[in-house]
Amino acid sequence: MFEIFFMEKAAADFFARKNVLFADTTADTISVCIMQEAKQKVLLSAQGGALENVFFLINKALQEANLGAENLDAAGFCRGVGSILGIRAVSAALATFRAANPKLQIFVWDLLEVYAQMLLKRGEKDFAIICPSRKNFANACFANGGEFSAKEIPTSEIPAITLPIFFVSQRKLPDKNFENLPQLSFDAGQIAQFLTLNPQHAQVCAASEIPEAATLAKREYAKWNSAAHS
Repeated sequence: MFEIFFMEKAAADFFARKNVLFADTTADTISVCIMQEAKQKVLLSAQGGALENVFFLINKALQEANLGAENLDAAGFCRGVGSILGIRAVSAALATFRAANPKLQIFVWDLLEVYAQMLLKRGEKDFAIICPSRKNFANACFANGGEFSAKEIPTSEIPAITLPIFFVSQRKLPDKNFENLPQLSFDAGQIAQFLTLNPQHAQVCAASEIPEAATLAKREYAKWNSAAHS
């Protein structure tokens, strides 16, 4: 269900390193966590866009932990699904850190995979995780009878879902099919604790890899029409 390119699963001791940064910019609440030797040192969050907040939060978290970027052993972020602009912003930030600190290893995690696994750890069994996609569409992960699937669905199909639904509110959309759904949210600190105990759900990037945002939407490309722009 979750495809991995040019990445490897994190080893069991990956998050036992001294200084590890986690950042989640997939929604309008940005959160950053620093773990030291598998224990939470700093957790910060801010409401608003990634461009306005992620660089400030990362810098503030490093200051509160008395660290510089050169002291980080690993740094990771949620690659989506979610705000593509937010994901690209944090990806660029961590790639810049790695350019200045070649020993830094970058890792990523998939929102739907990790949220589903955290729900299973919480005792949930069969369920659906729903979050906004493009207009009139939603990203959906279904856990049913031990099987998992993820796909983009029309929001008109949400009322027909018979499984318990958990809604991840990533941005406000005027769609009645998202109304009154039970909301679910995990911040970077909760995700850091989960991945520290379950590192197989993180993927370590290759040394020169800059991971792109994950999307379940079909990519459509329009041909350039010079007449329309002349």
